[in-house]
Amino acid sequence: MKFNLSSLLVLSLLFLFTSCSDDDDSNNSSPTETGGHGGSASFTVSGELEKEHTGIADFRAFEMSGIHTWDINILDQNPITFNLSFAQTGGEPIDAPGVGTYQLGISQDDDIYLTSYSHYEDSPFQGEDYIVGIDGTSGALEINTSTDDLIEGTFSFTAVRLDDEGQVAGNITVSDGEFSAVPRP
Repeated sequence: MKFNLSSLLVLSLLFLFTSCSDDDDSNNSSPTETGGHGGSASFTVSGELEKEHTGIADFRAFEMSGIHTWDINILDQNPITFNLSFAQTGGEPIDAPGVGTYQLGISQDDDIYLTSYSHYEDSPFQGEDYIVGIDGTSGALEINTSTDDLIEGTFSFTAVRLDDEGQVAGNITVSDGEFSAVPRP
C-alpha cells in the first residue's frame, strides 16, 4: 500500500513532538523519593516483535508553530527501548479526553487518536516505527478516569511498519495495555 505525502508529514510531526521526554533524574531513586514522574503503564507486543513492556506514562497539551497537540506518551527509561504515543493534532487548542472509548487511526477527527509505537534495539533515535490506521489496522483507547492530574485507561491495537518505499514490511498486535498517566513534568 502506498503512503501519501501528507500522511508522512503528520507522522513525522507526531514523532518529532513525542519522541523523548526530558529526564533530568540520572540516579536510580524511585519517583516518589525524587518528586519525579509517578505515571505507569504496561502492555504486550506480539507478531513481528514479542515483548512485555512496563514504563512511565504522561500527558500534555502544547502548541508549536500553530499546530496544537494533546498526547499521552508511554516509554521506558535507562535505556529507552520503546515509545508509544496516542495524539490528536489540530489548528485549535485540544482538550483532554473525557471518560469513554476512542478509535485509533490516522485522522484529525476529535474522537480518533493518531497512534504510533517505536521499538529501539541499540539507540532511541534509530528504531522501527509501527503506525495504526494503515492497511486495515485499528484499535481502541478506553479512558476510565480523566482529571487534570490523572488519566487512566486501557488500550489495544494492530499496527504496521512501512519500508522505505511506503510498503507494509511487518505488523504487530498490542494487547493488555493499561496506563495511569500524570501531567508531564
